[in-house]
Amino acid sequence: MDHRQNLRFIAAGRIAIGIAMLFAPRRATRGWLGDRNIGKSVSLLSRAFGAREVALGAGTLQALASGGPVRPWVMAGIVSDGLDATASLLAAPQIGVGRALMNGAVASSATAAGIAALEHVD
Repeated sequence: MDHRQNLRFIAAGRIAIGIAMLFAPRRATRGWLGDRNIGKSVSLLSRAFGAREVALGAGTLQALASGGPVRPWVMAGIVSDGLDATASLLAAPQIGVGRALMNGAVASSATAAGIAALEHVD
């Protein structure tokens, strides 16, 4: 398994998701939260989340390309994704169990991939 390539894939996904959340926040969060939970304040939070994802993805890609330290970026992603999984599950009463499980599974998968790659970087 090429863990560095997996990290590139995750980083590129972060950037793509982040850009969508920055520039089309209501559309990007619809599948995540459901139509009934989309309001004006969601756009602000979506953009903040998107900015975080772009920063983590770009930082990881830059570190991988330059030979710089990758571990801090991977660890930041692990923490972020783990907290996203937890937040998704805690939000089940508001967003529905199905969405919470789906979002939690995506975030947990990214967390697990980061953990698996951690011992193979730097």
